[in-house]
Amino acid sequence: MSKTIFQHDEELKILRVRYPGMLTKEEIIAHYDELRTNRDFHRNIRILIDCRDSTFMVKPEEVHELTAAAKKAVREYDMVKEAMMVTDPYETVIVVLFEKGINIPNYRFKIFYTEGAALDWLL
Repeated sequence: MSKTIFQHDEELKILRVRYPGMLTKEEIIAHYDELRTNRDFHRNIRILIDCRDSTFMVKPEEVHELTAAAKKAVREYDMVKEAMMVTDPYETVIVVLFEKGINIPNYRFKIFYTEGAALDWLL
């Protein structure tokens, strides 16, 4: 399992999440469980997720479990906006499947390859 790194960027007013190493389906679901249960997060939250150093251990047929967890989590918010950075082709496929499988009015999600582009969209 990877060691998830959370950092509140006070200057930009975003939550930065980094997943170095192996990233499992369970860890992604845990991310959304934390989002769902943490009452300290602002109800209009912006999250920058850095998976550029990650190796996804998620299979395409498991993506629906991730979208279900995300849908459950964002019910607790006015707006959730997540920018995810990936560089590997396999991770890109998984994230695109996730992006296509999620359609929630108060949730915005987009994939990026650079931090600058992700921040431009997120902010």
